[in-house]
Amino acid sequence: MDNKRQIEIKELTCPFCDYKEFLTIRAEEFNENGHSRFFGIDYWDCPKCGAENDVGLENFEGYFKIFKKFTEINDFNGLLKFCKKIKFDNFMLYSLGKYYIQKKEFK
Repeated sequence: MDNKRQIEIKELTCPFCDYKEFLTIRAEEFNENGHSRFFGIDYWDCPKCGAENDVGLENFEGYFKIFKKFTEINDFNGLLKFCKKIKFDNFMLYSLGKYYIQKKEFK
């Protein structure tokens, strides 16, 4: 078996300055024994404005659906109570905010 490589390249857009860049966000290399080495990135720094942008926040979209319901009706007290009840940490809310920014779904 020959060595094989899988690469995922994605065009990313900075939500702050609209700079576009193609980046390798995932690469996996398989050797002749079938073992693999993996490389991936979680974020990228925009070379134009310097903003740190997450890669793959859409993977969290399933978790965000219930949070979005609260934000759509401007029930932020309800959102905080819900988060405390299910013991979600600040990371999820921080990620939700970054998701909105990257999707440009904010006012």
